[in-house]
Amino acid sequence: MICCFCNSVSAHSNGETYSKIYLHENGNVDISYNMPINQFLQIEGVFQTNKNIEEVFTDLVVPNFIISSHSQPCSTVGPIISNSSRQYIRTNWQVFCPITSTIEVRNTALFKERPGHLHIARFRLHDGRILEKAIVNHTPLWTIETEAETSVSPFIDYLKFGIDHILGGYDHLAFLLGLILISAQLKSIFWLITGFTVGHSLSLFLAVFGYVTADSQGIEALIGFTVALIATEIFAKRYGYQNQLIIGLTGLMMLLTAISLWAPDRVLHLSSLTLLV
Repeated sequence: MICCFCNSVSAHSNGETYSKIYLHENGNVDISYNMPINQFLQIEGVFQTNKNIEEVFTDLVVPNFIISSHSQPCSTVGPIISNSSRQYIRTNWQVFCPITSTIEVRNTALFKERPGHLHIARFRLHDGRILEKAIVNHTPLWTIETEAETSVSPFIDYLKFGIDHILGGYDHLAFLLGLILISAQLKSIFWLITGFTVGHSLSLFLAVFGYVTADSQGIEALIGFTVALIATEIFAKRYGYQNQLIIGLTGLMMLLTAISLWAPDRVLHLSSLTLLV
């Protein structure tokens, strides 16, 4: 049985934001905060003002991305410069911290608008050491002991986020459940799930590091299509209409996907359709 209901596929639409922080020896701290512009443009309600998108982005980011020294906010120095390109929107500013032995980074920027997104912060010390932290909504604070920290990979942070990403995405669970129902042998199930995990991890890696970019609405539509295709195959195998049913419903889903990409606001939002088996 295929049960359809409309729901926001938040596991994929939340996206990522990035920051680069450079601590100079004199206490000045350069900050650059950026976000894929297509993700920013999808935030509802942020353009209900007369400001341009760079000004709106700055208002959402700068007051909510706080650099502190021993719990005292560092003072902003110099101008705040924002700009955008076809791929990213970013804002740059500088603060001054009188004491740099302990630096705290508190990031709550855009978590109200996109609660499930991942923020990747990279902190460069004046001696060349580079630290990295994955910041999520429920852990906004990063405390850095600048004289003691070593350059480490935030593997545990990414592992936790990956687990939350999989378990919090109904589309992932529906797709994996479909693969399990199709396969009759444990060995087959193992390789199917392993292949799914490796492929998904690779796609996330390529996207996070900027090697590939894709239209998010198209991805959402294709996710719904693949889940529907798995459900169709299960139904066809069970009731013996495999070839005709799969061909017919595959064609229908491809047509609906094309329509949703061509006119997403006028026809239907296939990207918000979750199909459960």
